[in-house]
Amino acid sequence: MIAIAAAMGLLAAVPSTPYDPDTLISYHCLPAREQEIVDLIYGSLIDHRFMVSFDEAVPEDALDAAIENIMFDYPELFFIDYAYDLYWIDDESMITDVEFHPTIGDAEIDACTAILLGRAEEILSRLPADITDYEKELWIHDYLCREVAYSTESAHDYTPQGALLDKAASCEGYAESFALLLRMAGIPCSTVSGTSFGEPHEWNIAKISGSYAYVDVTWDDMGDYISRQYLNVPDDIISRDHRKASYYLMLPAADTMEWNWHRRNGLIVGDGDDAMEAALALVDASAKTSSPAEYRFGSAGAYRAFEEAIGSALQEYADANGDITYWTVPDETEQAFAVLVLPAGDGE
Repeated sequence: MIAIAAAMGLLAAVPSTPYDPDTLISYHCLPAREQEIVDLIYGSLIDHRFMVSFDEAVPEDALDAAIENIMFDYPELFFIDYAYDLYWIDDESMITDVEFHPTIGDAEIDACTAILLGRAEEILSRLPADITDYEKELWIHDYLCREVAYSTESAHDYTPQGALLDKAASCEGYAESFALLLRMAGIPCSTVSGTSFGEPHEWNIAKISGSYAYVDVTWDDMGDYISRQYLNVPDDIISRDHRKASYYLMLPAADTMEWNWHRRNGLIVGDGDDAMEAALALVDASAKTSSPAEYRFGSAGAYRAFEEAIGSALQEYADANGDITYWTVPDETEQAFAVLVLPAGDGE
C-alpha cells in the first residue's frame, strides 16, 4: 500500500464521526492546540492517509497527547496499529511528520467499518422506546456483559470488532465497544487507560444527565452473572483498584453516586445497618428470583460484618426452607458481595 502524505497546517475543519462529536469526553478536555492535532490526524486516518505532515512542526508532548487520544478513544479507527513513526526537525523536540500503519488494506477497512457500524446500529435498534440515558446505559452495559466473553486470544479481541461481531473481547474491546454504543445512543463517553490489579487495563468514563461517573464493563462481566459493581462509580471508588495513566488526569471530576446502580436500587449497606438482617434479605431476594443478588458497601467495616453474617444467613434460610445450593462472590476490594441461592440440585 502506498501511503499518501497529508500536508496540513493546524487549522482544519472538525472531521465527521459516526456519532455526535459532543459525546467525546476526553477530546473536549484537551487544550485547543491538541484538539486541532487530533482533528488533523483523525481526518487523515479516516480517509486512509497514513502519513501526516504538519506545515508547522508540533511539540512532541502535544503530539503524544493527541496520539493517545486517537489510539484509545476512537473505536472506529480499529484498523490502526499501535506502532507509529515520528519524524523530528533538528532539535528532536518538534515533530514534522507522523506515520501510522494500518493492519488491513483500504478495501477491507471500508468493508469492516460498514459491518461494524451496521452491527452497532442493529444492537441499538433493540433499545426500548422512551427510556432515559441512564436506562440506555444500563441496557448497553448488560448487553455487553451478557453477549461477550472475555478473551485475549485474537487480535480482534482488542477491538470493538471482537466484542460486537465475534462476541469475544479483552478489556480494550469491551471499553471501546461501550464507548461506541453509548456515543451512537447520544450519551457522552470515553475510554480510560491505566492499570487495574497491577495489570494494563481499560475502562470508561460516562456522562449521565450532567454527572460524570466511571464504568468498568470488563470487571462487571462475571461469567455466571452480571455484576454492577463498577456501574457509575465516582473517583474515590474506582481509584481503590484502578490507576489512571497520567494523560487521563485531565478528565472531569466524577464525584457523585447519583447514577450508581446500587444506590438507585437501595442496595448499599452501611455501618449503621444490621449485617445479619441485610444478609438474610439478600439471600431471600436471590432465592425468590433464582438469580444472583448483590450489595455494595459504604465502608470496609460494613463489608466485613456482612461477610461474617452471610454464612449464618444461608444456614438459617436452609433450615427454614429446605436444602439449598448456593454460591457467593466476595470481593477483595471489599466493595461488593453477590450471592445466588437455588433449591438443592438446581445449581453447582
